[in-house]
Amino acid sequence: MSARVLLVDDEAVTAEYVCLNLTGEGYVADYVVSGEECIAHLEADAGYDVVVMDIELGPGHMTGTEATREVRSRYDLPVVFYTGHADAETVAPTRSTDAYGCVFKADGDLQVLVSSIEHARRRWRAERSISRQHDAVLSLVHELELFVLVFDRSDQRVLFINNAVRERFGDPEQISGSEIFGVAQATSFEDYAALGAAPAPRLSQAISDDEKILHHESTGRWYAVTVSPIAWGEHGEAYLVVSLDVTEVVEDRRRLANDLEQTQLRLEEVNHRIKNNLALVQSLVHFSESELPEGYDLADLYHQVRALRVLYQRLSVREDTGTVDLSSYVTDILGGVFHPGERAGVTVEVDVPPRPIQARSATPLGLIVSELALNAVKHAFSPARENHFRVTGREENDGRYFLIEVADNAAALPEDVELHDSGSTGLRLVVSLVRQLQGSIEVERGDETKFEIRLPLLHFAD
Repeated sequence: MSARVLLVDDEAVTAEYVCLNLTGEGYVADYVVSGEECIAHLEADAGYDVVVMDIELGPGHMTGTEATREVRSRYDLPVVFYTGHADAETVAPTRSTDAYGCVFKADGDLQVLVSSIEHARRRWRAERSISRQHDAVLSLVHELELFVLVFDRSDQRVLFINNAVRERFGDPEQISGSEIFGVAQATSFEDYAALGAAPAPRLSQAISDDEKILHHESTGRWYAVTVSPIAWGEHGEAYLVVSLDVTEVVEDRRRLANDLEQTQLRLEEVNHRIKNNLALVQSLVHFSESELPEGYDLADLYHQVRALRVLYQRLSVREDTGTVDLSSYVTDILGGVFHPGERAGVTVEVDVPPRPIQARSATPLGLIVSELALNAVKHAFSPARENHFRVTGREENDGRYFLIEVADNAAALPEDVELHDSGSTGLRLVVSLVRQLQGSIEVERGDETKFEIRLPLLHFAD
C-alpha cells in the first residue's frame, strides 16, 4: 500500500504542485492550508503516514512549529518541515520540536523531499520497534517479585520503579531512595554498608558484603538489597537498587538460631531465588538485545549483569562467602566476553594468581575487567589481524599494592583521550570503580594499550 502524505502549506498553488509530484513518486498526497485544518483533517482521518509542514502558515493561524507539536503529541506521526524560509529567526523555533527533518523549497529538487520523507518513515518505524521492545522488557520487569529501583546519584530523585515498589512504597513522586532502603545518601559501597539497621544474627554471614539485609522501619519488613552504579541516559550516573523481601526468612533464622542445619537450608533458598532472578535479568537483557534494530547495543549492560551473576554463583558454592578466587573469577568473566563462537580471532591470556579477594571488592573489579574487555572488542580489535587480550596480576615489591594489568595489541587508545576526563561512559565507569576501590589507574600507549590498576592489599584475604 502506498504511503499517505499530508502536506500543510498556505500557498495552495505550491501545495498542488508538490502533491502532484509526490503522486508521481507513488505516494497518496493531500494538502491543507493551515495548522488548524491539519489537526481537523488528522482527527477525521487517521490513515496518514507522514506530515510535511511549512513553518510559516500565514497571519492569524498557528505556526508550523505549533502545529508540529500538536501532531507529534496527539497523533505520533513523523513530521518533516518543508519551507522557503532559510533565515535563522524563522528556522530556530523548529529546533524545540522533535521533527524528523527540514527541507528548503529553494533547493528546487523534490527528490530531496522524497528522501527526507523516506528517512522519516524508516526512523519512525525503528522508534516504534524500539518502543515495543522497551514495553515488552518493562512488562517483564514489572512482573518480577524483586523490587527494582533506579535513582539519580546527585539529587536522589527516583528515575524508575517497578510495580512491586509502587505497590509497597507508593509512586515515584512520593518516595526517594533514602526513604525506601536508606541508600541514596551513600556515595560509595562502603558508605552504603554502614547504613540501615543491623543484620539479623548469623544471616549476614551467608550474604556477600555487597548484598545487605536492611530493616525498613515504616513497613517493619526486612529486605536483601544490592546497589550497583549504572549509566542512565541523559541523567548520567545513577544507582540501580535490586531488593527482595526476606522478612519471613529473617524471622525463621532468628527462631532457628540454634539449629545450624535448618539455618543453612533457609539460606540456600534465599541464595537460589536471588541467583535465579539475576539469571532472569541477564536473559531479559539478552532477549531485548536480539530484538533491537541494528545500531542499538546492550552488550555492556548484559556483561555487567553477567559479571555480578558470576560473582554470586562463586559465592554461593563457597564455605567462605566473603571471598572469591581472583584468577578463576577473571577467567569466567573473560570467558563470557570472548565467547569462542562470537569472538573468533582473539587470543585471551590470564596470568593471575589464585588469590582470594574480598567479595565487596570483587564486584567493582569484575565490572572493571568486563568493561575494559568490551571496550577492546568494540573499539580496538580488527578482524584483519591476530588479536591478543591479556590480564596479569601480581603483588608489588613494596607489599602495599596488588598490580593488575589489562592489555591488548589492537588499535592504540587515542592520545587525546584522557582517562580522568573522558567522553566515554565506559571509561568513566572504570575510573569511578577504581576510585571506589581506593586504587589508581594509568594507561600506557604503544605497540599495545595497557591499563595498570593498583589496588591496596586490604582488598585481599590473607
